[in-house]
Amino acid sequence: MIPRKLFFADAIMKLEQALEVDPERHATLFILGNAHSQQGFFNPNEQVSLGCFDKATQCFEQAVKLDPGNEMYLMSLDSISKAPELRQEIQFHMANQQVSQETASPVRKKEPKESDMKYDILGWVILGIGFAAWIGMAKSHPPPPPPPPR
Repeated sequence: MIPRKLFFADAIMKLEQALEVDPERHATLFILGNAHSQQGFFNPNEQVSLGCFDKATQCFEQAVKLDPGNEMYLMSLDSISKAPELRQEIQFHMANQQVSQETASPVRKKEPKESDMKYDILGWVILGIGFAAWIGMAKSHPPPPPPPPR
C-alpha cells in the first residue's frame, strides 16, 4: 500500500505538471485544490495542514476566476474556509480515540463510539467532493444538440 503522504505528493506533482501545459484549465485547478485539501486533512502537523488549505484556497480561487459561473467551484471555495475547524474536530476525536484505546482493557469488545465520528465526517467530505466533481463534469460536458431536421 502506498503511504498517503507519497500518494498526495505524487498526485499534486502530476497536476502541477498538467497546469504547466495548460494553466487555464480550471478543472485541473479544482482537482489540485481538492488534492491539497485532502492532504491537509490527513497531515498530523497543524501548520503543514494550514499551508495545504491555503494552497487549496488559491487553486479554488483561480478556478472560480476562470469559470465564475461554476457552482461546484464556488461551493468548494466556501467549504475550504471551514476546513481548519473540521480538521481540528477530527484531530480531537482521533486523540480521544487513542486515549480510550490505550486505557481500555484488552478483554472488552470494541463497541462503536462517538469517536468514530471522524470517519463519518471524513467520509461525508470525500463523498461531497466526489459528488461535486461528478456534477461539474456533467455540466462541463452537456450532451450534443440534436441534428437539425431535414
